[in-house]
Amino acid sequence: MRTSALPSMLDTLAHNYNYRNARACLYELATEYIPTQDGKLPDEKRVVTLGQYGKDADFYTLKGAMEALLRRMGVDEFDFATQRENPTFHPGRCANILIGGEGCGIIGEVHPGVLENYDIGTRVYLANIGFDAILAHGKPRETFKPLPRFPSSSRDLALVCDESTEAGQIEKCIRANAGAILERVELFDVYRGGQIPSDKKSLAYALLMRAPDRNLTDKECDRAVEKILGELAKIGVVLRG
Repeated sequence: MRTSALPSMLDTLAHNYNYRNARACLYELATEYIPTQDGKLPDEKRVVTLGQYGKDADFYTLKGAMEALLRRMGVDEFDFATQRENPTFHPGRCANILIGGEGCGIIGEVHPGVLENYDIGTRVYLANIGFDAILAHGKPRETFKPLPRFPSSSRDLALVCDESTEAGQIEKCIRANAGAILERVELFDVYRGGQIPSDKKSLAYALLMRAPDRNLTDKECDRAVEKILGELAKIGVVLRG
């Protein structure tokens, strides 16, 4: 009986890698058996495990897949918090998954030492989250909703911040200050090197804005962006020049 579903996922990824499959993106709905007191049956915990390697696989790709899963299941209050102490994962490339402020899972890049044990010679990314926690916090979604009557406006923001600044912190700030016209925000690029200082990184976000009752003007969108940039500057995040 497994106490963790992660080794099984690593076994499967290793099998694919050693059979020369250039990429893999897998999931499993599994049961973990958590030991309790001596003489008592273990607690059974259902989990969703995601694993991937290969072209286009990175921390943010897997994080996007996890966010899509949570939103599809009707979970609105979730967050990611940096985790540096889990020996399975690379320090600084790992995060706890929080639902309603409670730790329910983990996501990150597997530590190179762990990959050596599985004879995997490429970067691997794993996520593991409690399925029952998803069900407990999920809300029913509308099956259908009317198509938008008015066109959207988009803005791209290329931002420069400290390496230690979390992408989730920036996204929170954008959502909190864009107002009701913000329909979607998406991180689509992470860049280091070139003209970016060695202790900095560039994060690029795509913003989609729309009003349900009118056409948005450029001034409305520009005001929203100005407010976002003003608040981001307070946490040391600036527009890339």
